[in-house]
Amino acid sequence: MRPLITLLGTAKGMKKRTLLSWSSGKDSAWALHLLRQDPGIELLGLFTVMNGQFNRVSMHSTRRELLQRQADAVGLPLQTINLPYPCTNERYDTIMRQFVMESAADEVTYMAFGDLALEDIRVKTGLREQGLKPYFLYGEFQRKSWPSTCCQQGSMHTSAVSTSRSCLCVLQEGNGQEN
Repeated sequence: MRPLITLLGTAKGMKKRTLLSWSSGKDSAWALHLLRQDPGIELLGLFTVMNGQFNRVSMHSTRRELLQRQADAVGLPLQTINLPYPCTNERYDTIMRQFVMESAADEVTYMAFGDLALEDIRVKTGLREQGLKPYFLYGEFQRKSWPSTCCQQGSMHTSAVSTSRSCLCVLQEGNGQEN
């Protein structure tokens, strides 16, 4: 597998100071795997959007404790972005733009995303206005921009990575309703 850095191009010898958007799911884990193989990436940490009221990851409803255990297991610092509930699109944009501004001030140059089909949302959060570059590992944007990158050369399905899925649904005793 060719390193991503040779396909995306940067100044020789400079690493891309990158934060990875971490949803707590398999696509984020795969994105982390791919980024760690690229010698041109300096992976600074993970960031996750949380529902502040429920203290869970917005996309997967993963509890904060499990999220922190994941970050500890991969050895990267975790930044959480707490959203109010409910959260309007305008409020979301404001909060995300603030996070992007703070990241740019910390000399982050790239934000990597491993989620599927959310490029349009990610581009709207002010990354480019702050001098940061979005880095999508999947989806239409990736296929058009970097057609021969690692996503096309190998995937979770053909790799040696083993995965398992699990779900636990706790029912209240007597009424069959989810708890």
